[in-house]
Amino acid sequence: MQYGILRPSRATSATALATVIFALVAGTARNAPAAEGEYSFHRDHILGTSFDLKVLGASRAQAEACERAVLAEIERLDKILNSRIPNSEISRMATARNEFKCSTDLYNVMKACNSWRIRTAGAFNANVGELFALWKNAAKSNQLPTSRQLTEATARLKKTAWRLDTRSQTVKPSSKMHLMADGLAKGYIIDKALAAGRKQTPQATGLLVDIGGDIATWSASGDDANKWLVDIADPFRSENNAPAMTTLRLANKSVATSGSYARHFKIGSKRYSRIIDPRSGRPADGVVSATVVADNTMTADALATALCVLTPSKGVALINRLLHVECLIVDSAGKKYRSRKWAAGESAKSPDTPKPAVAAGSDQNRWPEGYNVKIGLTLKKNPPSRKKKKKKYHRPYVGVMIVSPSGKPVKTLALWVERKTKYDKELRGWYSTGRNYRAKTRRAVSRGTRPAGSYTLLWDGRDDDGKPVKQGTYGVFIEINREGGFRVSMRANINCGTSPDSARMAGNNESDGAWARYGPAK
Repeated sequence: MQYGILRPSRATSATALATVIFALVAGTARNAPAAEGEYSFHRDHILGTSFDLKVLGASRAQAEACERAVLAEIERLDKILNSRIPNSEISRMATARNEFKCSTDLYNVMKACNSWRIRTAGAFNANVGELFALWKNAAKSNQLPTSRQLTEATARLKKTAWRLDTRSQTVKPSSKMHLMADGLAKGYIIDKALAAGRKQTPQATGLLVDIGGDIATWSASGDDANKWLVDIADPFRSENNAPAMTTLRLANKSVATSGSYARHFKIGSKRYSRIIDPRSGRPADGVVSATVVADNTMTADALATALCVLTPSKGVALINRLLHVECLIVDSAGKKYRSRKWAAGESAKSPDTPKPAVAAGSDQNRWPEGYNVKIGLTLKKNPPSRKKKKKKYHRPYVGVMIVSPSGKPVKTLALWVERKTKYDKELRGWYSTGRNYRAKTRRAVSRGTRPAGSYTLLWDGRDDDGKPVKQGTYGVFIEINREGGFRVSMRANINCGTSPDSARMAGNNESDGAWARYGPAK
């Protein structure tokens, strides 16, 4: 198929532009059909972040039933373990004055909290809620907590806040609880969700559950051909389409990554990690990323949090004392620390890091070395429904690309769709070409948990063929379509020359807005 140059006029609507542009994108993507029996589902605002489920060896109907079972288990456990819900079981236990009878799920989590507090010498402490609230309020007031406030709060943390009775499965408070068990409870939920998916879909040959970058994998066969590829995000280049720091090959293992780069408090002009050191009461600042591979996600989750608090040398020493656990730690200077057997799980082929784009031609027209365009997009938490009766939030489908001033496609940065559903065909531009999209079903990314609906992308000045482009004005084009929702598009032009530039795109039914910044990489 030959494509002409799109010349938008004043009468050209955003919807018409989207249709033509995505028709052009399809021609540049060169995607092959996805293999039968491979399905990938993406949602947002699940446990306060993103959710991905990948199913292998099942039919479409079986895969969708698997997703329903996984989501139902997540919703069930969220009502038990979410300390931000006032009437959740964990919240009711935290305010109980007397002995509290726990469900099996809550008791398992509380027992694990006790265990990892002891085994990490206090680097992991689920009772850190009071300290977290101090820093959260400090960010709101733009004033640091006082030394006295931190000293008093950490002194209270040193006391045992509860006692467990295994026989009666009860928790007895010994002091006021300020529970924030998220770092461990999320891993527990992922493990249970994976088990629910396996039970629902015994026909499957592989499952992967990913919530905010914490991942549980299962394969019917653990040989190399059936292992999952899990990229580990580079904390210094953590955009969704950025090259990975390294890649793991996993089967029947879990991986979790924590880090200060994904979420933070801002007080004055300084950013502070949202991971609080329970021993000092201050945000952890020596480690920017910690990734742990373990037999289950709850263990990986708890240890990844603890490793962000410990010094890298003490963190590696802790992991080397544990069985079936490995880690990769990156400090604030970029130095990497690996546990004894970490390298055994890495893919033989390391991720490629692209060289800086330098366009051919005169110096005046060359793309400046080290410059890039960074793009941020936020999807709405509670977008409106097309139908009168409001439905729950469903799957978003998103396309992000760079176009020339005339509308000609330059680079596809993201195309998040699902194959063979009645909803993805609403991206009319894509399906008008009659081409298929091959999703990366067997691959996932472990990263520090990002806020729900928030995505960042990077353009390094190269086109879809990997060739550097010249300086000039380019368009950042975003199209969003959501199951049961609306189809919207946004575009902003940005001048990619010798000086920094920026642009913003207004919000709409599906997005809280987007932004683009051009300049030297930071």
